[in-house]
Formats: sequence, structure tokens, C-alpha cells
Amino acid sequence: MSRTRLGRILDELGVSAELDEKDEITDAVVLLKVRTSTGDVAVVIEQSPETNWFDQRALVRSAAEIVDGNGLRRR
Repeated sequence: MSRTRLGRILDELGVSAELDEKDEITDAVVLLKVRTSTGDVAVVIEQSPETNWFDQRALVRSAAEIVDGNGLRRR
């Protein structure tokens, strides 16, 4: 197993974000559903190098709140 940069893969999946021209992305957390070579399904979480555990948890929790419709909205 080796580390794989995700930019091209996310592009091929059509992942994009609604951003203003002057917005600055400071952290990223990526959740991946992976079908392994044995046919199993796994969930992988990765984050940008400077993302600390607190920001990772906050981003994941905020995403869950948006998905669940609990008050937070997509931008």
C-alpha cells in the first residue's frame, strides 16, 4: 500500500466546491469509500497536513450536521 495524492481522483469523481474568488481554504478533511482489491468496502479519512485533531473533529461534525439537516446549511 502506498500514499496516493487525491487531487486527480477527486477531480475524476466530480468533486467541487462553491467558493468566492477571495475565499481561502485553510483545512480539508476527505472521507473516502474504497472498494479494496479483495472486494471489501472500507472508509478512509485523510486530512491536510496542518489540520489538527480538533479541526478534523469539528469539520466532520459540521458535515454530519449539514447532512442530517440539523441547522447548519451548505454554503
